[in-house]
Amino acid sequence: MPFQEIHTASTVDQIIDQIITVIRSDGLAIGEKLPSERQLAEVLGVSRSTLREAITTLSALGVLEIKPGKGTFVRATNISGSLASKVIKLMAAESSPLLALEMRTIIEPGIAAMVAEKRDEACLEELEKLLQITQEKAAKNEPYFEDDRAFHMTLARATGNFLIEHSLATSLSIWFGDYWESEAPNVAMSAPGNLQKYHDIHLRIYEAIKAGNAGRAYDEMVAHFVAIKEDFLRL
Repeated sequence: MPFQEIHTASTVDQIIDQIITVIRSDGLAIGEKLPSERQLAEVLGVSRSTLREAITTLSALGVLEIKPGKGTFVRATNISGSLASKVIKLMAAESSPLLALEMRTIIEPGIAAMVAEKRDEACLEELEKLLQITQEKAAKNEPYFEDDRAFHMTLARATGNFLIEHSLATSLSIWFGDYWESEAPNVAMSAPGNLQKYHDIHLRIYEAIKAGNAGRAYDEMVAHFVAIKEDFLRL
C-alpha cells in the first residue's frame, strides 16, 4: 500500500496512522529508509512542519529512527495500526488543553531564549516564511492553526534538543487536538483583531530572536501566553 494523499484535515495523528499502516501493509523491514521529507509531504498533501511533528512523535515511540543528514528509517515493525495516535489520544484524555497550556507556558519562554542565543539562520528563515503566511491570512481573517503550530515547533527544533522538541510536540498535539475541533475556540481565534494580534506577537518574538536578545525573547513569549490565557478564559 503506497502512501496516499490525506483529504481530510491534515492532523498529526492521521499522518501517524498512515505511516504505521504503510509500514505494516508493505512489510517494510527494520532499517529501511522512508521517502525524503519533501517527497512524503508532497504525496500526503501536508506541510513539512506537520510531517516533521508526526515523525518526531514516531521516533520518540521507537517506531522510526531519525539519522541527521541521512534520513528517516524504520526502527520497529511489530506495531498496531494506530499505536502512536492512540498514545496521543490517551494522553489527551488524561490531560486537558489547560494542562497543555500550563506546560507550554513553562517551557516555551526558555525555548525562545535558547534560540535567541543560538540565532540559527535556518530557523530565522523558516520563521520569516511563516510570518509572511500568517500576515496574509490575518489580512483575510483566515485562521492559521497549522502555521501557528509550525512557528512554535520551528523554535523547538532550533534548540537542538530532541527531548524539548518531543515535549512540545506532545503538548501541541493535545492543545491543537480535540479542543480546537470544537466551535468556540475557532470563533475566539477568529474574533475581530485576534488573528492579527497573534501574528504581531509572533513577530515580536521573532524580532527578539533575530536581535539575539534572549531576555526579550523570553519576555515576549511570556506575554504571548498571557494573551492566550486571557482568550482561553473568555470561552
